[in-house]
Amino acid sequence: MAASIISRSCDGPAHSPLNHLLISLPPPTPHKLGGSPARSSAVGRLHEGLHPHPRTARFSAMATAFKAFLNSPVGPKTTHFWGPVSNWGFILAGMADMNKPPELISGHMTAVMCVYSGLFMRFAWVVRPRNYFLMATHASNESVQLYQLSRYARAQGYLEKKEPEAQQ
Repeated sequence: MAASIISRSCDGPAHSPLNHLLISLPPPTPHKLGGSPARSSAVGRLHEGLHPHPRTARFSAMATAFKAFLNSPVGPKTTHFWGPVSNWGFILAGMADMNKPPELISGHMTAVMCVYSGLFMRFAWVVRPRNYFLMATHASNESVQLYQLSRYARAQGYLEKKEPEAQQ
């Protein structure tokens, strides 16, 4: 007995042990519920699967969109999502370093981070499916690192304005 219930429940929702009870229920009729013709049409819409209230329809649409995001090729079940999330650490670290003196900035490392983000922006554009989240992450990192590189260059004297020599 238990084995037959388990085997029937494993076959899927169409073979559920309680499914015959759901199928045998008749649809609600207006005379059983009582009420006006407007109410009976609302009951009919509800039974047909239509949503009688706009909030319910909106919630259903949001749930469907969220489920589509979860199962998408760049959703949170893939590295196409978690790679960019982890790269936000570079951006946050760069933003935290904006308050530090420019003498502490490593010019070589900042230049490497600029090249890295530039290369991966190209990768994010070329990879299929195109990963806009990765692209935005590396564009943000490129902006932060270029700002840090400009602070470093100013502190080292690379961006000083040269005065024209006085002609005699």
